[in-house]
Amino acid sequence: MPTLPAAAGLCVGIAVYTPSLFWIAVVAAAAGLLLFVFSRYYRGALYFVTLASGMAVCHLSQPYDKAAESECRYEGMILSAGLSPNSVRCVVETKFPVKSRIMLTVNTQDLELYAPGTIVSFTAKPESVSAPDDVPWQTNRQRYLYNEGIGLHAFVSPDKITVERKPSGLRCLLNRLRSGIAEAIVSSGVDGPTAAFLLAVILADDVYVSPDAIESFRMSGLAHMLALSGLHVGIIASLVMLLLIPVQTVRGGFYIRYFLAVAAIWAYAFIAGISPSILRATIMFTVYIISKVIERDYIGFNSLFTAIIVILLINPLWLFTPGFQLSVLSVASILGFFGCLPRKFQKKRILYHITCAAGVPVAAMLGSGVVSTWVFGYFPGTFLASNIVTGILFPWTVISGLAAAALSCFGIVIPLLASCVDTLYCLMAKWAEYLSGQAWARAENIYFSPYAFIPYFIGICVICYALCRRNRTAVATGCTLVILSFVTALTVDERMPQTEAYALRTAGYTDLIIRQNGECRYYNSGEPRHADAIEQACQRFALRRRCRDIAPLPSSTARIVLADSTSIAILGGTSLAEEYAGADYLLVTKGFKGNAAEIAALRPDTVLMSSGINRRRAKKIIQGLAEKKVPVINLREEQWRHIKD
Repeated sequence: MPTLPAAAGLCVGIAVYTPSLFWIAVVAAAAGLLLFVFSRYYRGALYFVTLASGMAVCHLSQPYDKAAESECRYEGMILSAGLSPNSVRCVVETKFPVKSRIMLTVNTQDLELYAPGTIVSFTAKPESVSAPDDVPWQTNRQRYLYNEGIGLHAFVSPDKITVERKPSGLRCLLNRLRSGIAEAIVSSGVDGPTAAFLLAVILADDVYVSPDAIESFRMSGLAHMLALSGLHVGIIASLVMLLLIPVQTVRGGFYIRYFLAVAAIWAYAFIAGISPSILRATIMFTVYIISKVIERDYIGFNSLFTAIIVILLINPLWLFTPGFQLSVLSVASILGFFGCLPRKFQKKRILYHITCAAGVPVAAMLGSGVVSTWVFGYFPGTFLASNIVTGILFPWTVISGLAAAALSCFGIVIPLLASCVDTLYCLMAKWAEYLSGQAWARAENIYFSPYAFIPYFIGICVICYALCRRNRTAVATGCTLVILSFVTALTVDERMPQTEAYALRTAGYTDLIIRQNGECRYYNSGEPRHADAIEQACQRFALRRRCRDIAPLPSSTARIVLADSTSIAILGGTSLAEEYAGADYLLVTKGFKGNAAEIAALRPDTVLMSSGINRRRAKKIIQGLAEKKVPVINLREEQWRHIKD
């Protein structure tokens, strides 16, 4: 499989890329050329060449993330748009004055005005989103945006953004198709919750799905049903291929049918949004159709590696996103385990389909479960029971929902069909709700070192190889590696510092997290509505550190003394009591109303300026402290962490 060394080289090149190590790309390209010229070892040559290509593509794909010094006028095209609770968030690719992707938040609910493909101009002062993590394992929205190619973000009011030109051409057609499909689903006669579910699983629009339904699907291990992936594309592709069977009766219909199927699936991919999982499934389907047309054997791993190469060439930073990793690992595991089944067994249709219903969720979980658990911190204990039932109901729900939507386009509403769709969805929702309410629904607070992945995936590969070769010794070896990886991950503690203190940079407020003597305390200077999110972030941090005692600092706390005698004072009000004086670190938060002279009078060693303080006010205080030669760390631009080993 020549695609294997190519995909491996590309992934390694992207993973090891840093600007200081770019010389490795030149060395790798030279090594690949020498291998091909002197030894004709084309697989090794391909590996080194694609490794160099991965580093080069990663170098060229780094988002523009230089924050603007002043407000100016930008012009660009909207790539995607979606509703948030109080605003519209859209990704704009600008050409002037800089070429960049900007996450734009507009304080309006008029989503139709900002359809993808619309040319807009706006006045803003974008800020960088490429900030690193402030604490280990913190959920970093900035890193997610950066991996999507978005280097800047800005907030604008509706009066500062102007629509220059509406979408036209193919983009306009796709937007109309998306809106038409959404209207057809809503007017098909199904109930509101069912329509919201169909919008989520067909058009990737989960805004209208109730939070309770989303939570029950997540708790029961069915979150992947709401995120478009290979399962959804496979259902649509099967339906399209079935509907195009009559085309084969005309001259050249064999080729026309496959061409129309590929065109339809790519159109659907663009309508639903080009996410890594959808793109991966679409490319694999295209490779399958090509193999049919040229009459060659279809090899699943070849198509998977081809999809990996194409996806990473489009955006190499997707390699670091959980969506890409989970999608690839799930498919690789399914192909690995089901490729081990003997051909005689595949001819036993009933037994084969029963095995698939139970085996596909297990194989997918074996491939992606460890990564999913590491990312989200929990493991769904009901994934097998939930996926077997919904694996049967889900395709029929989507197909019948599409049939009802298609009929509604012609003004035909069949109550019986709509009732069937509602019943199918209700059965899935009730089953997910029932499983999510069980005590064993999911094991929470599971945290382990990412190095446990190495023996685990080696063991999985050994098991797949052993099953293909019918080698019992190798199967036992692979199972042993998997078991050892779990035992090691869950029993061996990482070496942790004795004392840790972090000040988080978050827009509008500042969080202080302190861990010492087996206890974790946190402080939040923001509004009460942020309290739950802050507590969850602190719990993730503390549990990763094997720390179970988690509590907020009392609001009356003014000074904290760490185990190494380092003192941190929190200055959040107008009072400048003597207890603040002489602190090693003075954290000035949003509630402070004084000036630089009053802060300097407290004689702190270093001042930490909260990101929640108004920009102009913070700049004035920082300038005043600089004149008095008081060291200042501006948490809006820098990070602060205190670690004592």
